[in-house]
Amino acid sequence: MSEDRWLRIEYVDGNSETFSFPEQTKDEYEQARAFREAMSADRIVLEVEGILHIIPMTAVKRIDFSPVPPKLPDEVIRGARSR
Repeated sequence: MSEDRWLRIEYVDGNSETFSFPEQTKDEYEQARAFREAMSADRIVLEVEGILHIIPMTAVKRIDFSPVPPKLPDEVIRGARSR
């Protein structure tokens, strides 16, 4: 079984939620396409244990995602470190 991914959503009201999920596709190009679409979407849609969550991006302050997909859009700054 492949490694689970996780997604942490920090909301503008200060709350946060973390979700784990399996790899959605093994195809790197399909992953890159989905990532680009997600970056420009106006909402995040997750199926969580039989419940559909639709989260408007206007409610989201920050999203953390791991592990990093192997293929990323050109505008992503790679190799950054926190200070």
